[in-house]
Amino acid sequence: MIRFSTILLVFLLSSALVSAQRNLLQDGKFENTLLATYNKENLSPEKGEWFSFVDNNVIVEKTVVGDEFQGTVMTLELRSDSTHFLESFVGQYLYEPLMPGLYRLGFSARSMLSSSEPFLTVFIGETSWNENSKLNLLKTDTLGSNKDSPVTKVKLSSLWEYYTIDFLVDQQLLISRIDTNSEHESIESRLSTGLEDCFVGFSSDIKNAQLRFTDVSLRKIK
Repeated sequence: MIRFSTILLVFLLSSALVSAQRNLLQDGKFENTLLATYNKENLSPEKGEWFSFVDNNVIVEKTVVGDEFQGTVMTLELRSDSTHFLESFVGQYLYEPLMPGLYRLGFSARSMLSSSEPFLTVFIGETSWNENSKLNLLKTDTLGSNKDSPVTKVKLSSLWEYYTIDFLVDQQLLISRIDTNSEHESIESRLSTGLEDCFVGFSSDIKNAQLRFTDVSLRKIK
């Protein structure tokens, strides 16, 4: 009986660990991505579907291509002048809410331009734009000078590298609320049992920067 109980306990602990570390994003290597395009008046992508958001006449190329080192990857290239990251991004809504805990977003990325090191902007948003054009962004749990920013700007080199960013979903949740019309940002703290209708977003706001990323995952680590 003791032996059986021990085996059962190990099995339950292993199952809990696997569940906690599973990828909450679908098709992280973009092998089955069609990339439908939406705007602020028509933002209704299916959960688990990678989508492209473009607003205010921004011209940007977002395509899934083959890469000799990484296989299937997403490319971003802004053709307009520098713009706000919320005016053009690639994202995916999650199937389930983010319950309290520490989450790690991981991805591989590179710049296709050896002469410059552009930034890939990464964020997690809560809900779609409402009638007041407000968007809530989850603050990162990353230490450093930008720890209070609602976005993380990752400086890319011309070589493929793997990056991770931590996001904390706490009972006392710190949210950055952005007015998408004026781009005004305000900070609010509120009690929360988790985040509903979240999406992960990737953006480039530098003109003619050619970026690639793939192997995207979001996992609960604590």
